[in-house]
Amino acid sequence: MKEILTHLKAINFNKPIFIGGPETYFNSHIYLKKYGVSYVINDEGEESFNELLDYLEGTITIEKVSNLYYLNFE
Repeated sequence: MKEILTHLKAINFNKPIFIGGPETYFNSHIYLKKYGVSYVINDEGEESFNELLDYLEGTITIEKVSNLYYLNFE
């Protein structure tokens, strides 16, 4: 996953990137800061992923998305 993220960063990929899985559990902050990931879902992701899509569509606030890590630039 790190190789793909490094490549995306190198080509200035400008779309939201969200990842999850066991390798992100203890290192969410690294993926957010070093690799430019927009959102990291930890723990069970089935409901969280649907909630994230709802947030991106504007139907809920980001605080309603469970198990989500992100950088707050506001």
